[in-house]
Amino acid sequence: GVWLKMKSRYIVLPLLALLTSSNVQGDKVNSQNIEKHVVNAFTYQGKGGNPAGVVLDSKELSDSHRQKIATDLGLSETAFVSPSESSADDFQIRFFTPNREIENCGHATVASFSLLKSMGKISTDEVTVQNSAGTKSRVIFKEDKVFLEQGPATYQNLTAEEKQDVLRSLGISET
Repeated sequence: GVWLKMKSRYIVLPLLALLTSSNVQGDKVNSQNIEKHVVNAFTYQGKGGNPAGVVLDSKELSDSHRQKIATDLGLSETAFVSPSESSADDFQIRFFTPNREIENCGHATVASFSLLKSMGKISTDEVTVQNSAGTKSRVIFKEDKVFLEQGPATYQNLTAEEKQDVLRSLGISET
């Protein structure tokens, strides 16, 4: 792998591991080799961090192929990045765990755009990105730092059943 060093408390030190995908039966892109990157986000002095899979130019991949890639990589999340189809955004991003698609993943977003910037595929100081839920974020590049700006969190009340599931999973009771 290749280490690309970036310094700050939001350090992103991508470890680029280029792999070749296995073929997926019935997928129209099964004959192509797909580059998969493993990028460690939030490392300190080249150590630790939170790894994420990153696949660039993923627009033509089917959901089943994305799922297969995420499962094969076996990381907590794999990000699939492609140019946006909307004129209001620069990129779109989707996230898959080894088991299913999820709406958002901060460390995989930072890892993806750190990789794109380090590869010279982004020349601006800021890009907008939209996830599968339609949520928009800004990724800001300052010197060798990568910042992710997301909208405010939204909260909702749990149903009685959801509340009981949470209490049960924590091994506690309401009383």
